[in-house]
Amino acid sequence: MDMIFQREKLKNLLHCFHTMTGIRIGVTDPYFRMICVVPDAPHPFCQKIRRDPAVDALCQQCDRHAFHKCRGSRLEIYRCHAGLIEAASPIYGEGSLLGYLMIGQFLDDTDTMAQWENTCRALSLQEEEKQELFSDFSSLAHLSPTYIRSAAEIMKACTHAIYLENLLAIHQGTLGSRTIELIDNHLTENLDISFLCHHLGVGKTTLCAKVRDELHVSPGELIRSRRLSAARKLLLSGNLSVTQVAEQCGFSDYNYFIRLFRQDCGLTPLAFRKQYRHTEDPRFE
Repeated sequence: MDMIFQREKLKNLLHCFHTMTGIRIGVTDPYFRMICVVPDAPHPFCQKIRRDPAVDALCQQCDRHAFHKCRGSRLEIYRCHAGLIEAASPIYGEGSLLGYLMIGQFLDDTDTMAQWENTCRALSLQEEEKQELFSDFSSLAHLSPTYIRSAAEIMKACTHAIYLENLLAIHQGTLGSRTIELIDNHLTENLDISFLCHHLGVGKTTLCAKVRDELHVSPGELIRSRRLSAARKLLLSGNLSVTQVAEQCGFSDYNYFIRLFRQDCGLTPLAFRKQYRHTEDPRFE
């Protein structure tokens, strides 16, 4: 399943929620892979306890359990294995699961020491660890049950906004066609594989494998090919200078553009324009 999302608009929505509530919020795909989160860094307490691979695995297991459970309830407020409060809600669109929204981590407004003792027991903390972690634990937000429920309900409302605003969707096209579309719409930008992965929401290994499987080229070769294709069209259809054509197609180095164009077409850009401008050669459509 390929996902497409409007990263900047999605991040803006999450930023608004965080600004209003002070609570960290993130959105995942249906396979629990984080797409966007605000703020980027977890609370220092969570960062420190998750340095232990066993604890990190428990955190991930707890999240997955909550995600599965909230599919039926549509909203799950719970304590994680370390005793911190979190909430999760599924994102649905036209009957399909698009992902999940999740908020956390914080405490309720009951006695801090009682919650701390529960956390120490849950994590089997030693005295040195207790001394290191207590100040971070104490700095977690202490929220009333009413506040927690209200924030969770607003988060749930955000799941509807994400669908209605088409911020997250299942893309019916292939990853190869989406990559071509992305490149064509961002020719003047600093295109590379990291840019493509960031905007397509996939990893480098997946992108390289699928693009090569569908289009028989690497992502880098595809970028060059689409830029040269755009350059040919501009040379044949407009009055831009060769320098302007190079710039509009994302070639910052004029000499590199000339060299690459000659390798691809067997002619310099000017010679290509003179030879093919008034012909209808299907190779250059």
